[in-house]
Amino acid sequence: MALSDEYKIRILKNTQIFSTAEAGLLGQIADKLVEISLKKDETLFYKGDKGHAMYIIENGSVKVHDGEHIFDTLRENDVFGEYSLIDTEVRSATITGLEETKLLSLNKDSFYGLIHSDQDVLQGILKLMVTRLRTLDVIQEELAQKNRKIASQKEEISKKNAELVSLNDEKNQLISIVAHDIRNPLASASTFVSLLKSEIDLLSEEHAEYVIYLQRSLDRITDLVTRILDVKAIESRYMNIKPSRFSVRSEVNDLISQLESKALQKDIQIVRELDEFEATLDQGLFRQITENLVTNAIKFSPPSKSIHIRLTNSKDRLMFEVQDEGPGLTKEDKSKLFGRFRILSAKPTGGESSTGLGLSIVKKFTETMEGKVWCESKYGKGATFKIDLPMTLRVQQKPLV
Repeated sequence: MALSDEYKIRILKNTQIFSTAEAGLLGQIADKLVEISLKKDETLFYKGDKGHAMYIIENGSVKVHDGEHIFDTLRENDVFGEYSLIDTEVRSATITGLEETKLLSLNKDSFYGLIHSDQDVLQGILKLMVTRLRTLDVIQEELAQKNRKIASQKEEISKKNAELVSLNDEKNQLISIVAHDIRNPLASASTFVSLLKSEIDLLSEEHAEYVIYLQRSLDRITDLVTRILDVKAIESRYMNIKPSRFSVRSEVNDLISQLESKALQKDIQIVRELDEFEATLDQGLFRQITENLVTNAIKFSPPSKSIHIRLTNSKDRLMFEVQDEGPGLTKEDKSKLFGRFRILSAKPTGGESSTGLGLSIVKKFTETMEGKVWCESKYGKGATFKIDLPMTLRVQQKPLV
């Protein structure tokens, strides 16, 4: 059934572009409008097609897109393609139906016919298009103002960032000074404690306990200072790498020997499965990586359990593993495992302190030496941390991300 001109005029008056048009002009345009049906997912025209008609959405909706990228969604009373009536350029986007859609179309031939028959039609159409262009000018000016505001905010953010960088540098300098000043008295205190421990048999039982307690406190402070300096190094833009050739097995054995007493205090047995080979890595970084992992395993393992430490090499890669029989990791723990200052659900089993920095340091230092670290764990069944490193590292300076 053909649509009446009265119905078409009502549709025209509901559109933004024709809402202010005079009745005579609307009547002439309505007489030339043709109804078109567009199915869901059917394309009306493609980007690059020659334009030959203007369209008004009677009901339904279409998408304006270029492939998968959607620019806009047009609905009832929206108008599109009007510039094709006077412009010879190709379509700048594709139009596809989002549902069953009814369109009213005014083609270029009909438009020129209206112009030739009545110059007032041309004047009316041009007024409407000028109004549309002015609206676009207003939008562009609003966008320009917003862009200027964004540029100003960006400049302010840049200034703030520069200030933060300066403050961070000052903080790192302060950390270096404080750490240096703390380490000197710590070394002196540790020396005196070592002297007292060498004669602990001459002390009363109560005083001997004081010496042991003092040694543990000094060890905790030393560990905290070391971790603070590790964070300072991580926050530096670059870290100098110093590769050297060393026996990896000897390095790991020496580490275990130093930490074994802590394990024995909790009746924890350390089982060694260490291959003999040499590697060219930064020995200091390797020591910190392995020490953090073994210390964590001791710290979070319940008494009377075992820790398995494995060291193997294959195809120019070094694999270091620490397997514990602790509580394992929850799903939430895994999501924040290597983050800085992230405290996991598991708690130290012997009253040890935990800063939440150890694993983040392990990750950064491992990646600095072009390796990778990951954890395999089932909640309630312990955890195995694995380090994969190259056997030969040649990088002298590595940016830290």
